[in-house]
Amino acid sequence: RSGYPSSPSSAAPHPNPNPFREAEKKYQLHYDQVMAFSKGKLRGKGEFRERPTDLSEVLDFRSAEPPPGAAALETEAVPSAAAARGLYTLDGHPGFYFVSGLLDESAVEDLAGEILSEHIEPPATSNFTREHGTRIRGLWGAARRGLFYRPGAGGGAGGELPAGG
Repeated sequence: RSGYPSSPSSAAPHPNPNPFREAEKKYQLHYDQVMAFSKGKLRGKGEFRERPTDLSEVLDFRSAEPPPGAAALETEAVPSAAAARGLYTLDGHPGFYFVSGLLDESAVEDLAGEILSEHIEPPATSNFTREHGTRIRGLWGAARRGLFYRPGAGGGAGGELPAGG
């Protein structure tokens, strides 16, 4: 015996799955392969059909009514204009606050740029090959300049080219 389970159903589930990974798997796009049979025989390789994703547990803060389990919050710490746009807390999740429309688009872009350029951790080194080096730097700045990475293309060691080029 090889030591492997005889079927995937006999494999024991992971003892402590990461909650983020569980949610990611739940809401990712899934395809089912539908096989075509004619006269009792398989015909062709089948067809892939998208499995509908169950979004019944997703919270929609943009609806007119707060989602179930969410309570509108009024506090002196947040200006009344922000509270009018929607400040919510979730029952059973202390410390979670959802503030709708607190930042304008340019502030969000600036914040995202700072996060991606200053605070981001590199992905696992196993995601890269030697041709990429140990870390790809300046992704946000390159995207803002209209550059993208194409392996094996000219443009020097980084392979940067203008968008569309």
